[in-house]
Parts: sequence; C-alpha cells; structure tokens
Amino acid sequence: MNVESESRTRADVDTSKLWESLKVLEQSSSSGDEESEVNPFIQCLNYNKMLKILLRLFKFLTREQILTIVTLIMSNLENLLVIKNGSYTTYPNKKVPENIVKLVEAYTLTFSKVLMNAVLDFKFNEIIGLLVILIEHNNVSFVSTTKIGLSILTTLLSRAELIIGEGSISATDLSEWSSCYDELFTSLESRIAAIFPPNPEDVDDGSSGENYIWQFLATLSLGGKLSHQRIIVDEVRDEIFGVMNRAKAIANTDMANLYKKQNLLNN
Repeated sequence: MNVESESRTRADVDTSKLWESLKVLEQSSSSGDEESEVNPFIQCLNYNKMLKILLRLFKFLTREQILTIVTLIMSNLENLLVIKNGSYTTYPNKKVPENIVKLVEAYTLTFSKVLMNAVLDFKFNEIIGLLVILIEHNNVSFVSTTKIGLSILTTLLSRAELIIGEGSISATDLSEWSSCYDELFTSLESRIAAIFPPNPEDVDDGSSGENYIWQFLATLSLGGKLSHQRIIVDEVRDEIFGVMNRAKAIANTDMANLYKKQNLLNN
C-alpha cells in the first residue's frame, strides 16, 4: 500500500484515497442480497488476499471509518462465505467443506483480531447499535451455527458486559441494553443447542481450540437474568452431560479441558 510506505517518512499521511478505494460507501447492501448487489468491500472479505492486509489496513483508518466498516459487516454477515457456507446445517452430511474451514481459520487469525481490537474503542450505545443491526439484518439462529458468527456475537456481548461492569452506564442505556439482549435471546431461544455441530469431535476433542461455543454460552449467560440462564442450561443440558460422558473415555489431561468447558456455565 502506498500509504504504508509514505507513513514511514511522514507523520501526516493523507488516507482519503485509501478510504475511497475501499468502496465502503459505494453500494449499500444487507444479508440476502444478490451477489451482484453486495457491497464491493464485503465481497473482498471472501478472499484470503484481503484478509491478510486487514490488520495493516485498519492502522490507517479513523475510529469513525472503522465503525462504519464494522456496521456494514454486521448488516452483511450472511453475504460472507464464512457465514453463508460456514454452517453445518446447510450440508447433508453436516460437515463444513474443507475450503470453507480453511477460510474460517484465516478469519480467526485476521478478521476476529481486527474486530476485537476495534470494539475496544466503541462506546456502549455503539455496541448496542451493532447488535441491533446484526439482529435486524440477519437470521441470528443461523449465524450462531457458524464459528465466525458465534465469535462475533461473543465479542460484542463481552465488550458490552465489560462496559457495564465499569459502573458508568446510565439507567437509559441499561434499559436499551436490556431490550437489545432480550431481542437477541428471543432470536436464539429454543435453538440454542443448534450451535453445537452434531459431530462431537468437531467441538469437544479435548483441545482448547474449540472453546468458542462454551465461551459464547458463558457470555450469553453472564448478560442474562436468572430466567435466561435457566433456559440456556435447560437447552444445552444434553451437551453438558455429553461432555461428562466423553470425559470418562479419554485421558486425564484431555478430561481436564472438557471439564473446563462445562465449568464455564456452572460458574
């Protein structure tokens, strides 16, 4: 990128051309649109080449520009291949194809890190706004059956809970958050167990690499009332017992990892 080379010799680099080249504002779109109508920037996110430069790219964008991009992504989640083709529910054998699995891995190393860094600068009302857009423009129960979709939800929910924990949120903001959470929970209720792929080895292989489902459940529970927490536990009760049963059949070191996942909900 030209702007990157210029930044090595100048402090005040003009990034306006870089922003324009991303075409973030060129064409509005949302999940479900025909491919030809999808925003060009969103389409680029389906390719490894774009993912590889995301971390470098975001260094030259303003906070407002980053928020604009994340907002666009939230309304277009189902136009991303890692979401659109990343759910086991769309395949007869309940297995996500290897090429999509590799793309998901690339997202985990790039996009997920960029998003986690970005939300640290977002205000509470902006986090709520992003969640509302995600809920209104996507099928949340479907998105939650994908690894990247679940990771995005976890990131936004976690950030909201951290801000609430700081104790500086007004009663109005808390009321808006409660409404947002209720809307999210309603879109997931009765389908929470579906976030677990049907093949246990895809989730509970004893490694720490597949904790994203349990981390989401723990985060969702943390933000909810007792009634929400009871529903969550009831819906995933079979999975909790499944973890316990599988733990009996594997080595002690792996068993410890499985019990950690169960304890995320118990604590």
